Amino acid sequence: MTSPRSYEEFQFLGYNRFATSRRMIVALFCFLFYFVSEETTDESSNLFFYLGVIVLVITVVAMFIPHCTTRISDGELQLIGPVSFRSVTIDLKGADSFRICNYSKFLLNRPVFNLHRKNVIRFYTFGKEAIEFTTAKGERIRLGTQRPEALKMALEENARMKESDD
Repeated sequence: MTSPRSYEEFQFLGYNRFATSRRMIVALFCFLFYFVSEETTDESSNLFFYLGVIVLVITVVAMFIPHCTTRISDGELQLIGPVSFRSVTIDLKGADSFRICNYSKFLLNRPVFNLHRKNVIRFYTFGKEAIEFTTAKGERIRLGTQRPEALKMALEENARMKESDD
């Protein structure tokens, strides 16, 4: 018997377009106010420059902050969440109807972990595509991913292997 395919994907907060766009707009306004107020050489004009630099540094640091780790092995999907490293484990036995879909029709989506909304449980950090499937309990799960084909294959293979083991 072959072992099911294992899969692991790390998603980082700094790659989310929504958060990055907000930070870039704030930094742009800080630098704009600094250059407009340059004629008055007081400490408050320098404050805008330093604030803009700090916002840019925060943006770079956010690219190294993990938001969601997706692991698939032994017929289970494990999602390890942000900062507190809270874990959600989903048994893939009986899971079906795996499909690749767009995560959302919106251009800028905020990162979510274990969001229950409109009868769908969502896990998303960044990207356009997601995998949606139904568990044996009837829950619909939507996983945002950068590698939808690889994730779908790993989910299908682990769900099949889990059913054949039992």
